[in-house]
Amino acid sequence: MPAVHETGTTTAPAASVHIGAITQAVTSMRRHLDEPHRLHDIARASLMSPFHFHRVFRMLTAVTPGRFLTAVRMAEAKRRLLGSDASATDISMAVGYSSFGTFTTQFTRLVGVSPGRFRTYGRAVADVPLRELVSTPPAPARQPFALLHVGARPDGHPGLTVVATFRSGIPQQRPSSCAAILSPGVFPLPLATAGRASVLAVSARTDVTIGEVLTEEPSAGISVGSAEIPDEPVAAQATVAVGIPLRRPALLDPPLLLAFPLLMLESQAGPRRAQVR
Repeated sequence: MPAVHETGTTTAPAASVHIGAITQAVTSMRRHLDEPHRLHDIARASLMSPFHFHRVFRMLTAVTPGRFLTAVRMAEAKRRLLGSDASATDISMAVGYSSFGTFTTQFTRLVGVSPGRFRTYGRAVADVPLRELVSTPPAPARQPFALLHVGARPDGHPGLTVVATFRSGIPQQRPSSCAAILSPGVFPLPLATAGRASVLAVSARTDVTIGEVLTEEPSAGISVGSAEIPDEPVAAQATVAVGIPLRRPALLDPPLLLAFPLLMLESQAGPRRAQVR
């Protein structure tokens, strides 16, 4: 998830070396998913102690090496589930899991649906235009709320942005609230519902399909943004303005795993769900 990373007193040359080492480690993870990538081994390859490598990796990516590797594996599993006829068991082994039960549990937790549901449901709606997910933001209640201003997309193209709130800075479970708006746009979020929440915005072009977004195809033009909801006490019926600029994903960003289009469809009226049972 996009995040504001901590800053320290590391000198520029040292920071450059660290970025290069972490970039190399991430590239290795992406290219060799079936390998164990033990912390001691990748730290040694980066000429760092395991403790220092773990700290630098988390500082630059906002997640631990283990969580990043899991995210990369699950992103590849998503692509294979929709784009191949290989069994879920074979796919789990191809992305580095010896236990299918462990793979299924982690996939369901991180993506929001089980591997089987993701394949069946995802294929059923793959050709549905993304613009059909546009929803109406909730009307502000008589209580404090945050007014989330989602910025324009980096490519200047009209986009649909899913705005989701989470209790932690890393989206590893279904969001506590979720809505799809046109970008740029404004989304009112009651503070009583969200308090101390992190907000993730995921944007794609309006002229693509749900399938292109689920597999993060380049044609989808994915952009991301994040913000923290202020947790300071606010007066009754007060409005807190929060800006969420969008940017292109970077190499050191963990993959976006939650199947937002499927979660949005599940939250909509019954006819659509019945159609894609």
